[in-house]
Amino acid sequence: MPEPVSLGNLGWEAWVALGTVVAVTVGMIREWLGPDLVMFSGLCFLVVCGVVTPTEALSGFSETAVVTIAVLFVCAAAMQETGALRLVSRVVFGDVRHPVAALVRLLVPTAVMSAFMN
Repeated sequence: MPEPVSLGNLGWEAWVALGTVVAVTVGMIREWLGPDLVMFSGLCFLVVCGVVTPTEALSGFSETAVVTIAVLFVCAAAMQETGALRLVSRVVFGDVRHPVAALVRLLVPTAVMSAFMN
């Protein structure tokens, strides 16, 4: 079994990374900037400090899952800006007054669509 790491054994890179995680977390909680800018600023700080290389920093963007999520954010923003999201919510929820009924009206179409989309 490996020995536990004590805080005294951490190198400067670990301390910079830990501080960056704390700063990014505080920035996200305080909502100083948008989450994308807070996270990207943390990544840039780690690159500038030499904790991660530019290749390592950009390697996550080559994953198809990351690109898919980015495209979903763009689609969601477009739906919100055009008012399509409001229309969809009116169709799905209608005039539901009870939270359980709203949950059922949301989960049934989601389950049906999930069966065919992946």
